[in-house]
Amino acid sequence: MAKASNLMFGGTADFQVAREFAVSATYDEKLALVRCLFAVASVVAAISVAEESEIHRIANHFKILPHDLTALRVAHATFLPGIASHRAPS
Repeated sequence: MAKASNLMFGGTADFQVAREFAVSATYDEKLALVRCLFAVASVVAAISVAEESEIHRIANHFKILPHDLTALRVAHATFLPGIASHRAPS
């Protein structure tokens, strides 16, 4: 029953939870969640374009300031698509 419920209402429930979090969380809590998303996405040593796009969508929804998002991207630059492969050798 839980599996069927998730298939039918999972996306709606996820949206409601995200919306409630966006309303009730502090800016620092939202920033911490986006930081966590970057960390989880980088576990396999590469963040896909789709993952980065979704993280950006969430960060925009949470109204994360551009300089904070840039700092998170810089902290995870070695895992980002198009950046990691273009680094100059040390």
